[in-house]
Amino acid sequence: MAIPADIAKALHGAWRLARFDRTGLAFFGHDEAAFIRSFRAALIAYPAFLVLLALRLSDAEWQDAHWLRLLLVETIGYVITWVGFPLLILPATRFLGRAHLWLDFIIAYNWSQVLQFGLYLVVVALVESGVLPRRCWPMSGSSQRSPSTSRARPRS
Repeated sequence: MAIPADIAKALHGAWRLARFDRTGLAFFGHDEAAFIRSFRAALIAYPAFLVLLALRLSDAEWQDAHWLRLLLVETIGYVITWVGFPLLILPATRFLGRAHLWLDFIIAYNWSQVLQFGLYLVVVALVESGVLPRRCWPMSGSSQRSPSTSRARPRS
């Protein structure tokens, strides 16, 4: 299955921005239609979100919660994040006197999220496969503190 040209172009622009290449901005549209289209990135990243969700939750959490309820709650949170962030950034851009760049920022940010989810999946796969040590990964599934970090510090 071929990637539609506009999506490939936007992802290429996000890749160039990730490499600190400012010319990546030329690969995005700069109008309201491009803004709306950039939310397709949420659909593209959603399967990665689901994989990461499955790996993040422990077996006990999967057993305690009804899977459909869990999926719905996490999906609602995912949607709120995708919609909420642009709404949160709008007043910040106004405060900074950059409101005219808000659309461009959100378009680039949305497409960059696809790359971020991809990178995150690669790192998780390396940790889960044992290539990277689990102790180096903050999401290792263990919420217990080690004895060395749970001791009280002496007062000076």
